[in-house]
Amino acid sequence: MAGKVAIPTWDTEMYLEYHRGVYTTQAMHKKNMRDSEEEVLNAEKFSSLAWLFGAKYPGDELTEDWKKVCSTSSTIWRGSGLA
Repeated sequence: MAGKVAIPTWDTEMYLEYHRGVYTTQAMHKKNMRDSEEEVLNAEKFSSLAWLFGAKYPGDELTEDWKKVCSTSSTIWRGSGLA
């Protein structure tokens, strides 16, 4: 096309053979998310052990906790979101 600039575009999935992840601008948030997942998982484990000894299992509370942890935007959760 005469007089027009051809800008290269990528129309398919970008598969980079040696891609090993992305750097993040959200490192602290990413760490906080990992910590939150671990805390809820530990609460679930200890609640299960307590249930074996007769305590009430806090299923509703744990479900709400998991919803809070998992409801974060997936791009920020992986740390590739922009602030």
